[in-house]
Amino acid sequence: MNETYCGKSCDACDYKISGKCPGCNEGPGHREFGACDLAKCCRDKGYQKCESCRFHYDCYLVKDKEFMPEEMAKKTKNELDRRDKMSKIAPMLAFWINILLWINLPSFIGGFLNNQEIAKVSPALSMLGVLLILGSQLAYGLILMKISSADKRYKLAGIFLFISLAVTISVLFIPANAAVLIQAVNLVSSVISIVSIYFEIMAHAEVLRGIDNLLGRKWLVLWKWTLISLALSLASGFVMLAVANFAALMVLAATIISLVVTVLKIKYLYDTAKVFKNINVNTEE
Repeated sequence: MNETYCGKSCDACDYKISGKCPGCNEGPGHREFGACDLAKCCRDKGYQKCESCRFHYDCYLVKDKEFMPEEMAKKTKNELDRRDKMSKIAPMLAFWINILLWINLPSFIGGFLNNQEIAKVSPALSMLGVLLILGSQLAYGLILMKISSADKRYKLAGIFLFISLAVTISVLFIPANAAVLIQAVNLVSSVISIVSIYFEIMAHAEVLRGIDNLLGRKWLVLWKWTLISLALSLASGFVMLAVANFAALMVLAATIISLVVTVLKIKYLYDTAKVFKNINVNTEE
């Protein structure tokens, strides 16, 4: 009899006999996307048996172990259906994600033009920068909505991006002498924009699951660095009131990290588009 984590007999399991179960302990089941949650729990905690865990008697996984084969079958079917769907929409994702990559170019140019130094020399160029940023972000949001059939988080990212744009545009109607109000509105816009970025990155990571897991994890790491950049930028504003020199260093660090994040995002968008262009869905995670 094969050894199991929960004490069930593999030899008496219809799911195992039918050849649908790869095994949880001796077999390769822990590498399959339809693996048993109970077995995974034991492996993660380093237990050889469920009985080794002090929460064994109250564990909902143990109580539901008789239904685990059916649950595994359901998970396997759902995952296979998801991967089949991703294979079908891969050309669409490859095309539009590649467009997302190129939209970053006018946005970058707009950010360069929209600064205080250029505004002093040429207000017209500064306004052009604002229009480039708003236009490219609007297009970016529309594309996120376009590819939302792949993952609903793309749609959420687009919605929050539109809200952020609306808040940003409202600044244009605030009197120039209301500096505090302008800063407050810009802060709100930045926070909403970060929420949009979060949903976009999570969506990229999810659609890559089972296709290119390494690239998916890179997207998740990029989100952490995005947060670090934001935290430094926000913290520098408070530190500025006490230690101006230290705040300047924080702003510099935030700027450098933000630039690196932008470059990496463009690279990952290129890599993601390339993956879906040459899609080869794996069966293992």
